[in-house]
Amino acid sequence: MEAEIDDPLTPPIKKIRHRSLTALHRLQKYEGTARNTRKKCSSCYKKIQSESGVKEARNKAKRVCTFCENCPGMPTMCLPCFNENHK
Repeated sequence: MEAEIDDPLTPPIKKIRHRSLTALHRLQKYEGTARNTRKKCSSCYKKIQSESGVKEARNKAKRVCTFCENCPGMPTMCLPCFNENHK
């Protein structure tokens, strides 16, 4: 067996693990009926509120039964907003 020789011109090889955020974060569904568990999508609400105000956000934000368990505050999110926030 030959001994490994450190070559100063060759950078060391590092094993890098890439984890995507979607692997760590996933949409969960509230238990119970949709009628009792639906809430406004927090991302849609924030976007509409910044553009049009609170009154428009209350009326136009999507109502969903899904949330991201691993995000701080466990925000409710629709699928398009979840994908946008977890790229």
